[in-house]
This record gives sequence, structure tokens and C-alpha cells, in this order.
Amino acid sequence: MKNFNLIKFLLILLIWGVYFYQVQPTVDDHKIVSFLIFLAIWSGLSIVIDKLEARFSKE
Repeated sequence: MKNFNLIKFLLILLIWGVYFYQVQPTVDDHKIVSFLIFLAIWSGLSIVIDKLEARFSKE
């Protein structure tokens, strides 16, 4: 299903936009920690999306 790649792309754009809107005013250690947390959450989301994609592609 090619739609999953589009959904992934839109999700990452949305998350990046919200992330930078929230974190951009601060330039300190908090920004680095928030970036690491963002990477962890995004990698978890991408794993879940990949598993859903595999499940739907089997049907």
C-alpha cells in the first residue's frame, strides 16, 4: 500500500513542525534533550507504522 509512505511523510512533517514550533525559542540543553526524546518517539512510531503496513499488506 503506497498510501502508508504518504502517511509517514505527512506524520513526520506534522511532528517536525510542532516540535520546532515548541522548542525553537529555547537554545540550551533542554533543546538537545527534547531532540533525543523526539527521535526516540519517532523511531517507535515508525516501527509501529511498519508493523501495521506489514499486517495490511498480507491481506
